Amino acid sequence: MFAFAYDKNRAIATVLYIAKKLGSTPRKPDMHRIFKVLYFADQKHIAKFGRPVIGDTYIAMKDGPVPSQIYDMLKDVRDHLTGQFDDFFCVQNYYVTPRRDPDLDELSESDIEALDESIAENGRLNYAQLRNKSHDNAYERSTRNGRILIREIAKVSGASPELLKYVTSRIELETAVARNR
Repeated sequence: MFAFAYDKNRAIATVLYIAKKLGSTPRKPDMHRIFKVLYFADQKHIAKFGRPVIGDTYIAMKDGPVPSQIYDMLKDVRDHLTGQFDDFFCVQNYYVTPRRDPDLDELSESDIEALDESIAENGRLNYAQLRNKSHDNAYERSTRNGRILIREIAKVSGASPELLKYVTSRIELETAVARNR
């Protein structure tokens, strides 16, 4: 099943946005918290608009859904691999410190609204609470370390039947286009 298109610049802006916002809460922005805030923001955005915020693929890892490419991006910084993202973040252990402000031109108003709602609802939850909350039906219907289907995330999000139909048709269209390349 093909996912919505991932956009690296939007991903960078999103991580910077979440990390800066979480930096003003009692709980510091670590990778786990950022991943879960984004997961719940994607649920909200899919339920309202039929698309996720950044289009990353979520993997059902032990402690909940993890956005695959964002995880790789933050590991790159943490482990000093390529230096490609070092101008944007500092990652020590699992804590993420933004090195610049997010480029808000990369995010739509609806993206920011979904992110803000998710930060307000989930930013103060502890590790176990975020882990338990993210182990929802979409997660449970996936295999461990396997892809969480966007259609399942849409179902969990409470998307209307019409929106579920739209998401499914969009995925099928993107899959067909990708096969014909």
